[in-house]
Amino acid sequence: MGWHWGILAASGSGLGSAYDLIQSTTLSNAVQTVTFTGIDSLTGYKHLQLRISARATTPAALGANLRMRFNYDITATSNDGNFFNLGAATSQTTANTAQNIMLIPNGLPAATSTSNLWGTFVIDILDFSSTAKRKSWKAIATAGYDSTLPDGRMAIGSGLWSSTTAISTIELSTPTNEFVASSRFGLYGVKA
Repeated sequence: MGWHWGILAASGSGLGSAYDLIQSTTLSNAVQTVTFTGIDSLTGYKHLQLRISARATTPAALGANLRMRFNYDITATSNDGNFFNLGAATSQTTANTAQNIMLIPNGLPAATSTSNLWGTFVIDILDFSSTAKRKSWKAIATAGYDSTLPDGRMAIGSGLWSSTTAISTIELSTPTNEFVASSRFGLYGVKA
């Protein structure tokens, strides 16, 4: 498993922005939740980016969902999102409205998938520290191709956290499953 992020490398995109690694973790054992804290103390950054390479303990052939929550918010109407999933056999659109979580569907390969098959996510969180704006995010997610996930997966999507509160925590989970050991999570700050 490698960290190959192409044009989104930590050295920047060449468009004047710079990416700095703020926090990262590589799991030594399976866990259900990964949380980044202390985000509200960051200064000098306009946006955040999550980079994730993970698998789930689910036995389901389609894989598991990645769930994201800001500031432990459980308000039922606080999150909206839309995803377009592409696969070799099928494509589908998923709308998640008035949810208490932000959902990226079927992006985590199952435990039964080939051992080198990982779900890869790049999630941009815009204006994370603003107290005048609601927080929007956009994501690209891919899960490779193998005999247990025969159509592969690619999803693009966006969402909204309907709060003007500055983000202080980001919680990533796969409820009813766990992220497997060696899953990697990185939080980057994007300079203005």
